Order: sequence, then structure tokens, then C-alpha cells
Amino acid sequence: MRGSSGGADGTALRWPQLAALALCSATAALTAQAPSWMKEREWCGGMLSPMAYDAGRGRIVMFGARSGETQLEPWGSYSDETWEWDGTRWIERSPAHRPPPLSGVGLAYDMARRRIVLFGGAVEVPGGMTTVNDTWTWDGVDWTRQDPATSPPVRWAHSMAYDALRQQVVLFGGSTGSDFRDDTWTWDGVDWTRQNPATTVPPAHALSGMVYDEARQQVVMVGGWAAGGPMADVWAWTGTDWTSMPSLPQARDLLGIAYDSVRQRIVLFGGEGPGVSFGDTLEWDGTAWLTLSPATRPSPRQYHPMAYDAAHGTVVMTGGSASRSGQNWSSFPRETWSWDGTDWRILANADTPPARSMLAMANDARQQSIVVFGGIGPEGLLGDTWIRDGFAWSRPQPVTSPPARQYHAMAAEPGSGGVLVFGGFGAAGLLGDTWIWSAGSWTQAAPGTSPPARYMHAMAFDPARGQLVLFGGIGARYLSDTWVWDGASWRDLTGPGPSARRLHAMAYDPTSGSVILHGGYATTGILGDTWSWNGTSWTLVASTGPRPRHAHAMAADASRGRVVLFGGMTDTSGTSTSYPTDAWEWDGTAWSPTTAPSIMLRRAYHAMAYDGPRQRLLMFGGRTGWTEYLGDTWYFGTMSPARTVPYGTGCSGVGGVPLIGSGVSYLGNESFTLDLVAANPDAVCLFGIDFMKYSRPLMGGCTVYLGTIPILLPAVANPGCYATVRFRVPREPAMIGGSVFAQGFVVDPTFGLALTAGLQIVVGD
Repeated sequence: MRGSSGGADGTALRWPQLAALALCSATAALTAQAPSWMKEREWCGGMLSPMAYDAGRGRIVMFGARSGETQLEPWGSYSDETWEWDGTRWIERSPAHRPPPLSGVGLAYDMARRRIVLFGGAVEVPGGMTTVNDTWTWDGVDWTRQDPATSPPVRWAHSMAYDALRQQVVLFGGSTGSDFRDDTWTWDGVDWTRQNPATTVPPAHALSGMVYDEARQQVVMVGGWAAGGPMADVWAWTGTDWTSMPSLPQARDLLGIAYDSVRQRIVLFGGEGPGVSFGDTLEWDGTAWLTLSPATRPSPRQYHPMAYDAAHGTVVMTGGSASRSGQNWSSFPRETWSWDGTDWRILANADTPPARSMLAMANDARQQSIVVFGGIGPEGLLGDTWIRDGFAWSRPQPVTSPPARQYHAMAAEPGSGGVLVFGGFGAAGLLGDTWIWSAGSWTQAAPGTSPPARYMHAMAFDPARGQLVLFGGIGARYLSDTWVWDGASWRDLTGPGPSARRLHAMAYDPTSGSVILHGGYATTGILGDTWSWNGTSWTLVASTGPRPRHAHAMAADASRGRVVLFGGMTDTSGTSTSYPTDAWEWDGTAWSPTTAPSIMLRRAYHAMAYDGPRQRLLMFGGRTGWTEYLGDTWYFGTMSPARTVPYGTGCSGVGGVPLIGSGVSYLGNESFTLDLVAANPDAVCLFGIDFMKYSRPLMGGCTVYLGTIPILLPAVANPGCYATVRFRVPREPAMIGGSVFAQGFVVDPTFGLALTAGLQIVVGD
């Protein structure tokens, strides 16, 4: 295949050769690091994050997409991530420089200069946002901030498209956050110029779609949001003036739009109108808007980006939101779709648990995995099982499963080495059943004696005594009973101890060798006391520490010997002030706030468990309001971020100085790439990889930054002067913090040799 080489299976075999050599630097890099929070890197789509097709490299580029949880607001999600679609999967890039986290930017591919152009957007500030007017360009390897003499005023949610006839990027409108703009600007690769339409100016508005209609050689702007609400307007830019075109069948904004150059049609999907979220497919054939009736269609949505993938001949759409508020994580579709002119087809779907709260999660030590079961989401009660193996989620399909439920409890099960679920609240009400997950299947236990049916209780596994401990919850009343499960039966060990309560948290403390219970909600109000269970009795061990709270989560970080507490609610109002963002640690004798910044979204009714393969805590799900469910995955522990560091300088060939870049080198990344830009078209390219950094000057001012016997991977530049190889980074924790070094070589029979600068690739999380 031209423009690529080294499939995921072939080149992945080379990583183990370097892994052992990188262990020394990996060990040094991991010493004396403080724990921190990190979101899981997973494709979650875009929201108000535009896409543009890079024709030179044959990839769709998106800026501002989410790889996991970010702060969600009505105006979008702030992100500084760059992702590319190669026709089969989304690949996160690792540029040395990048714009700040933004929402609502303008994005277009400047074909004349082979650069993606980004302008404006909104940045988050305390209490809201502010708009900016920076210009950035993406060359396929790195972002560069431009310094034009003239720039459009600040704005976000504006429209941009490349005018191929006039070889300039066109920008219109947008919002400052308080009002709308109606100005038109063009970018020539060096500077912005304000245009003065001869006769007509479209109404000031934002959130419209804009594409270049190649067949009719004009930029077309569709829909949008003005002071009066959604618009049905359609406008064409002739290079000197705007002209009105036939309107849309229904007014809408936040729509997805792309131009199909083969079928010579503008394709539109979805958007939002007055009180309605659209899920229709429209096409403009040059004369009229046609409403199509495909056999398969995506769910209604808005905020979704679309672009035409010329390399594969389809329109690509991803992400978006199913609700305008943007506050419900579950409302963000995570799939990627393609439109071939006849029907829609799903190309990729994020394989992660749906958003939920009131779930249960526990560590399955025997299988070295984390198990999630049940909860409640936007569609109601859940009865699905999910497994986390340290690197990815998967959904098994057991023959038998517990009934769907919420407010249940789960902990490691001493008899099978799996996990146990007890109680909860199901479709028929209170539950008092015992289920065991072991070796990939559920089995309902039938003990002679069981705790009374209940929900909102808590459980923890006590490995020192080989028993599972259950306390409290709500049955016919608030409960204060203590039960233990020994692998075969339940025993009632109720005695003096904590008061009756619900929505408390429990975890095993490896330092003191006891089970710790904290907080909860009692008939007297919210609690903040801490108790210790030694196998036979409860002892009050602390009355100070975290603020009183309920619906929080706790788990033992076995690698550091600490119990970690996060989240919950400090009152029952359900407002933003109800959800604390502080995290605390129990060291066996006292609580202390963690030094790690708690940057994640506030939440309650979530779950945490220890991830043995990764030696850190994992947190999933929860909610931030009565119906605002979360589906994000977070880690807490010693982190070593994956990163790339360019060094040295390249030397020029016929295509200029070639550039080398890469994806994100995190463990388990199956789509890691090395990329080379600005090579001579169809030239032979080599990627060299070594475990040490060298500097060996050659004739002509070139420098080789690799050793004498590096690993060499061949590729061929495509007609757009772009070459790539793809790796699968192994799931080997010993590689964390280690480095390998890469350099690109361009071999041309006529013009000789050109070299890139060096690139240090640090393997991390």
C-alpha cells in the first residue's frame, strides 16, 4: 500500500527487541514520582470539534476531540488533542507544540500550502470561557502558531472552508460569547484580509456549516444560529460577494456537512432546530435540497463534525451530542459513521461501558481484571457485565446473569477468587440474592442464611482473614448489621459499631490490616466518621478528615499501601456545590488530602477498584446531577506520561527538510505511528529506531542521530509526500518511562539523501 508500511502485526514484533534495552531508563524515570489522576486514552468523538481532510496525507484531521473525560459545558468540550482518521481507525498524534485546550475552533485544509489552518475558538477561564483569535497551522507533524500582521477579532463557533479556485481559506461570522459577527475574512497562507461584500452580507450568526462546492466553484454556508434562533439560510461566496441560495427545508444549527467530490453533492446530516434534534440526511445537487431515506441511519445529533474522505470515497461523521445542553455524558455518541451516497454504515464504535451511576465494581484477582456490573443509565436499569484487563474494556456474554439492578455492592469473593454481588434495587424492588462471577460466568449462590434484602449498602474483601464484609444499607429500615461471607456461607456478626446508614464506602486498608468504613447518610444527616473492622468488632478510628459525605467511593491502592477516597455528595440538593472534588488518603492511622490535583469532573455514585496489571486505582462512571450520567475512565497512581521530544536538525532534499512525527506512545496503543512529511513524492523512505541517542555528522551538513545498526523500517512516500509506519506498542509495564529514538531518511535516486531531525519517544501512560 502506497504511503504506508509495516502493519500492526509486523512492526509490533520489533518493540520487544527494544523493551529490554529501555528498562534502565524506564526504572530511573519511575522513581520518586507522586501519584496523580489521568484520564484513560479512548476515542470518545468530537463535540463542536471540526474536521478537515488533509488531501496531501490522505487523512482526516480533528482538533479538540476527547480521548476521555473532559469538562463538558453547553458550548462544547475543551481539548488540545489532535486525532487523525486513516480510513479504519482514529489515531492520536503527539505534536511537540499544540494550541491550548479549545472549543468551537474553525478548521480548514489549505491545499495550496498543504497545511491545516486553525483559527479562534474559546478557552476555559474560571466561571466560564473567553474567545481568542490565534492562528495555527498543522503540517502533519506539529502545530505552528502563526504571527499574521492582521487577524480577525476574537470569536468561536465560526465557519471556515478552503476556496480552491482562489486558493484561500474563507472565514465567516461566529460569536464573541455575547454577540454574533457578520464579517468575512480570507487567509492566504501569510495574512488575513477582511473582505467587503459588494452588495449582500448574511445575518450575523454562528454554528453554521461551510464547505467548498467544487462543481460550482463556490464556498457554501448552511444554517446557523442567529439572534432569532436557528436559521434555514443557505449562502454562496463568489470571491467578492455573498449570494442567497434555496433555503433548507427546516431551520437548524449545529449541523454536520461535507462535500462529496465524486458525486458532486453537499451532504448534510442532523443538527438542531426549535425544540427538535434532527436525524435526517439531506443532499444539495446544485438545484435543490433532497431529503433521503437510507435504510440505516445514525441517531439524531448535533455538534457532530463531518468531512469527505477522498482516499476512501466516503463522507465520515463522528461524535456529536444527543442533547443541546451537553451535560449528559451518555448523550455523546462515540461511533464513527460513513456515507457512501446510498446508506450509512458504522466504521468504528468505542468499546467502553455505557454511561451509568449506582454501579458496582471490584477486582478479580484470579483473572487479573476489574469487573463492572449493573447500575442505571439514561435507558434505565442495567444488567450488563464489563471487564477491564488493565488496558481495554470488553463485554463478555455470559449465559446467565444477575437481574438488572442499581445500588448493589460487589467485592472480591474468597471461595472462587472471583467477585461477589449482593442485593440492590431491581425492577421488582429490593433484592437479597448472592451471585458469584468466576472464570467468565455468573452463578447464583444458595446459602442457607443470607442478609436481609437491601440496597445502598457497602462491602469490602478482607484478605487478611479471607472473608468478605458487608455493612448497613436500607431494607425495611436503615440497617446497622454486619455480615461476613467466607466463600460458602453468610454469618451475622452484628455488634456495637457504626450507626445505621446508607451510601457509605468501605475498603481494605493494607497498612493496618483492617477494613475501613467512612461516611454515609443516616436519619440524622450526612456522616463523616471513620471506622475500622478487625474481623470481629468495629472501632471508631477518626472523626476528622474528609468533609461528611455520602455516595462516594473508596479503594485500596495496594502498590502504595493507602486507601483513597474521592467524590460523593456533601448535601442532598444535587447542585454543583454538592459534589466535592477533593481526594483523600488513609495511611492506617489518619486521613490527609492527596497532593495530586483533582482535575476530573465532580461526581457521586461512581466506583473505584485496584487495577493489578497497571498497579493503580481505576475509577469509572457516576453522575453529576440527577440525570447526568458519566461514562469516563480515570486512573490514580504513579503516572509517567507518554511523550515525544524532537532534537537536532534535519537536512534538505528536493521536498525541503523532511519532518518526523509520531502518535502517542502509551502502553497498549495499537495505532502508534511514525510519520514523515515533505519527502520527495514516491521516494523510498526509511524509519530508523535505536535505543540510544547518537550524533554522527555526514557530508553536506547532515547528521545521523542513530547508532551504527539501528532497526530500519521501509516505507514509500505517497504523491502527497507523506509516508508512515504503524506499530502496536506492547502491554509491557516494564517499558514505562523508557525511551527509543527515531529518525527518518529519504532516499532519492536523483537528488540523494535527506534526513529528518531526531525524535525521542518516551513510552508511558
